Amino acid sequence: MNSNKAVREVLGKSAINELLLKLNFNRKNPIWKLVAYENTNKTGCFLETNLKFKNFTRTWDFLNSVAGVAHKSNHHPTIVTTYNSVSITTTTHDADSQVTMSDIHLAEAINHEFDLLKEKQK
Repeated sequence: MNSNKAVREVLGKSAINELLLKLNFNRKNPIWKLVAYENTNKTGCFLETNLKFKNFTRTWDFLNSVAGVAHKSNHHPTIVTTYNSVSITTTTHDADSQVTMSDIHLAEAINHEFDLLKEKQK
């Protein structure tokens, strides 16, 4: 099986919840959750996290690092930012806007970038 195809296979809700337990284990931030599209003509679901930073500069340091990992993985999240707040969602559009391992891997990479930035702040 093509490895790219494997990471783009749709995950079931129980598999996603199990992976989210591991992803969120022993963390205060980011905390990821599974969200279903509601009140839209879209079907599917996505992973979401919301973060706050010390200031605008730290926010953009983080966003630049996320842009790098997203580009490298060729999987791009939706990012909404206001001053020191960031909302990130990820879904696999070519899998009918469902969650796949590509989204889990991207969330892991985003967690890693968050942790690196946090370490730099110490």
